[in-house]
Amino acid sequence: MFEATRNGATDRLSQAFALINTIKMIEDKSEVAEAVKTQKGLVFILLYAALEYTATSIVSEFLTLLKTEVVKNHELKMFYLAVTLDANFKSLIACSDKTFWNKKTSIIEAFHSQDAAKIDDSIFPATGTNIAFDQLEHIWKIFHLAGSPLPAEVAVFHLIELREHRNAIAHGRETAASVGRRFSSETLTARYNLIALLCEHIVSTFEDTAHTKAYLK
Repeated sequence: MFEATRNGATDRLSQAFALINTIKMIEDKSEVAEAVKTQKGLVFILLYAALEYTATSIVSEFLTLLKTEVVKNHELKMFYLAVTLDANFKSLIACSDKTFWNKKTSIIEAFHSQDAAKIDDSIFPATGTNIAFDQLEHIWKIFHLAGSPLPAEVAVFHLIELREHRNAIAHGRETAASVGRRFSSETLTARYNLIALLCEHIVSTFEDTAHTKAYLK
């Protein structure tokens, strides 16, 4: 289950791992010192890409699966309605005073309807533009996922560090070399292991939810 997400995450993580191994081989060669610093900074770009892909892809795959289950709104746990009634909520926000009450009653009708819930698998319940702890926390809440968004070995600091270094490089605030010079290949390997662990944690938690149908009341 969710092999597309798992394989995509593995592919992206393997690119980061390959780059770290290359860094290890040339790290002590003074003639390529600047290039090595740049490569070290790029590791954060690759690790962030793997995490973002995992989070967005697993949500899409999970919603696609949920759509095939033909569930009704009143059968789902509470916060799933934020997804299944997304279009209704958006229409309520945008409506005029003239249609306000009709829109409100349509939401109530949709909740009690015997028709299948309308699920858009392109929806990503995010609270910002970058994947960070608060976004994962929000996903855990919306989908009523068990346990913590982070495995025990991963701290909030690791996500802050990853996001900040990725953004600093991607948006030009810092060069990849200026970020990379702060890290050894051993430290980068440790960061890789943590992000790989987090990606697997995200996928396996959604798998458990799907297997046990924990999305139902």
